[in-house]
Amino acid sequence: MILQEKHKHFAVKCYARFMSRREVAEAFIEEFPNDLPEPPPKPEPPTQNDELDTKQKQKKDFFFTNKVSLITSQYRYNYGDEANQKLEEDTQEILDQIEKDYQQETENERNEKYKQMLQEHQELVEQHWKDVKAAISNQLRRYSIEHRQFPQKYRTIFERTRNEYLL
Repeated sequence: MILQEKHKHFAVKCYARFMSRREVAEAFIEEFPNDLPEPPPKPEPPTQNDELDTKQKQKKDFFFTNKVSLITSQYRYNYGDEANQKLEEDTQEILDQIEKDYQQETENERNEKYKQMLQEHQELVEQHWKDVKAAISNQLRRYSIEHRQFPQKYRTIFERTRNEYLL
């Protein structure tokens, strides 16, 4: 960020009021929030793809195969010799339930992934503001009258503000 004249005047006036460098940086961030660089944008939640890629299709097939074999073994245990007949009668209900379970599991995975994305984003935002504050602080330090590179053209602003502050 390149400091404009209004930013420099603000910094000189803050230092004239005996503010520390940290306080000047914090006041600057509060005073000029629209002049600061924006943090990274918030991630979009993952969406369900209508087109399944190979990996997702394999995962779905694996999920269905495991569920069907589990349900088949339960039917054999519960119904014995009549298991195949009972299984054929309930096939549509079973498949609908498996599809529903798969959708729920997929939704839970998407929610977990999005939660992790938000957490990573929050860390990026915190680091962004930390970096912004450090960069602002480094640029503003020059506008303290005690700094060896203090611009002489701001001396009158500093002295006038200091006198107003002390009175």
